[in-house]
Amino acid sequence: MSEKPKTLTAPKYQQPIEKIYINESEAALRYGYSRQWFQRQRWLGTGPKFIKVNGGRVLYNLEAIDSWFSGFQLRHSTSEF
Repeated sequence: MSEKPKTLTAPKYQQPIEKIYINESEAALRYGYSRQWFQRQRWLGTGPKFIKVNGGRVLYNLEAIDSWFSGFQLRHSTSEF
């Protein structure tokens, strides 16, 4: 008699996996800026922190980018700068 091969099943997750990083396009949609704006900020060195992976793909850590954007404040006039 031959035994039946055991089948493997994927584990059932209790909670959905939380996303930690977003790419440039997702960041543009989330914050309402263009991809070019994010590229320019990286080039100027003034934008949110990022990492490059897999041949130059840019990723932003969600906590870091949220924190960076929360630093923006509304102003009543230019004299408040």
